[in-house]
Amino acid sequence: IVVFMAGVHWGHYLSDSKSHSINLLLFSNTITLLAWFAYLFAPVKLTLFVYCMAFCSLLYIDYKLYLLEVITKSYLKLRVMVTSIVVASLLLASVNLFIL
Repeated sequence: IVVFMAGVHWGHYLSDSKSHSINLLLFSNTITLLAWFAYLFAPVKLTLFVYCMAFCSLLYIDYKLYLLEVITKSYLKLRVMVTSIVVASLLLASVNLFIL
């Protein structure tokens, strides 16, 4: 899901010149590579942390896109809600790992 959301940002970069000011191409690829390297090489606890940070970073980028009027307010609200659920789930999973 992290990679898909970063891909959405890459699509915004390719289709809307307003988004060039925050260099979505660089950020989306960096987040994608970090998520994949964490998945492939990092311990599970670190991977969950990287995913939490990736989702928060993607949400921050969405906020910047909203300010640039690339995305709508309703889409941003949806992203806030979904990101909150995903990050809470990842944190719950990491707490469960610490208990076990």
